[in-house]
Amino acid sequence: MGYYGGFLYGTTLYGAATAVSSVLTDSGPSTGGNDFIIEGEGFWAYSWNDDFTGAVLDAAKWTDISAGTGSISVGADHLQLSSGATAAGLGGVQSVKTWTDAQVEGRFIFNPITTYASGIVFPGILALLVDVNNYAAIGLTYSTSASTLNLSVAVVKGGVTVDTYTTSWSTGLNVLKILRWGSVLYFYVNGALIRRFDSFVSTAAYARLYCSNGAQNFTTGSTVEDFYFRPFAVFDNSPVHDTIVVADNRVRGLVPSSVDNVGQSAAYAGLVDVSVVANGTDTDTDAYTYYFEDVLKILNSEQQDVVAQIIDDSTVRTPTGVKKGLA
Repeated sequence: MGYYGGFLYGTTLYGAATAVSSVLTDSGPSTGGNDFIIEGEGFWAYSWNDDFTGAVLDAAKWTDISAGTGSISVGADHLQLSSGATAAGLGGVQSVKTWTDAQVEGRFIFNPITTYASGIVFPGILALLVDVNNYAAIGLTYSTSASTLNLSVAVVKGGVTVDTYTTSWSTGLNVLKILRWGSVLYFYVNGALIRRFDSFVSTAAYARLYCSNGAQNFTTGSTVEDFYFRPFAVFDNSPVHDTIVVADNRVRGLVPSSVDNVGQSAAYAGLVDVSVVANGTDTDTDAYTYYFEDVLKILNSEQQDVVAQIIDDSTVRTPTGVKKGLA
């Protein structure tokens, strides 16, 4: 069965391997913010997406990793995660597929909480897992009261927790996303970048969606409406997390600001490589040129679709004659 150059094996659709053929426009200011279009093939990467509304869990995409009293269910109510009431309960799924460069997203619904455990529980977690000693995770945690409801990020490398981040949060719909480019991790919530970690492993990893009650005899869980594998473009080493896939042969978005070798934004001018991560990763060498522009521009680095430009002296005419002083 053909589909945009792909083929169907069992119940899983595989697309053509990703290949970049051209980058339009091929140059822009170091501050970024201008439109780009990348053409090629293999940009549809939706084979692993799932809304979990089938009669049973799709075994071509997922493995049930539930343990103890934990469980999962699928159907009209999407993926239901439950830890069960006994400690060490885990309800969740793990992808059959592994990825190196990847952007995985889970749409979690965390219901209002009316009862609390005496210790930390995890109602919903999205993770990229290489093995038990190397993984990255983002999700909700809570324990004794409403004030303990937090959004938490953790990175474990070589069996050691090397990075953590926690902030107060709320229930409801939350879109959790992890992007990995090489050994760099980006954590997003509802489209906003909240954490970055620069030295993770680059080994292929599984995606996990799960809940756990840890050491508590307490039932917790959440609903996962959808899982998405999100293709993305990369300019030099700056991913565009909100890249839009127009078709199998085209993606578009806004060029990110250039970054120099010490991480300084908009500080570099010159040729850079452009990559697309979809059905694999493909790179077009020296495909885009950043040039210096003597204009102050403010960019929201968390969401590239928000751009503001400030008019400065170089773009404002100076009044002459009797109009001097009236600017």
